[in-house]
Amino acid sequence: MWVFTIIILIQVFPGKRPDVTLVNPNDIHQEILIDAQVSQILKSACYDCHSNESRYPWYTDIVPVSWLIIHDINEGRSELNFSEWLNYSVKRKAHKLEEIVEVVESGEMPMKAYTILHAEARLTDEQINLITKWAKSTSGRYLE
Repeated sequence: MWVFTIIILIQVFPGKRPDVTLVNPNDIHQEILIDAQVSQILKSACYDCHSNESRYPWYTDIVPVSWLIIHDINEGRSELNFSEWLNYSVKRKAHKLEEIVEVVESGEMPMKAYTILHAEARLTDEQINLITKWAKSTSGRYLE
């Protein structure tokens, strides 16, 4: 009974969702011509946490799930925000692309917890190869 009461009471404190902005003039797509396939992978597997274009499904209104999602989005945006790409230095852009290769190849990203409810974010071997090939070649352009 107490657990049920606590669950009901904490619904009053959903937390502050990170803002969503659909027009992002500093987005990575404004600087880099990204192949349509790679762009689609980034948008379906990365953008919810790594851009200002986060989508909030119905379950994000349920506490404590909302707290976890808010935390993951804030942490994701602070680590890499594709919507703020033009504000990064050349060195930081190259480093972020190198990190993309590392976390995608290792399976660290997208997060397993995210892919449970977002099947479209589960990367196939072909998609992993596309992302890593793109990130490596783009990183190389920044390092020249």
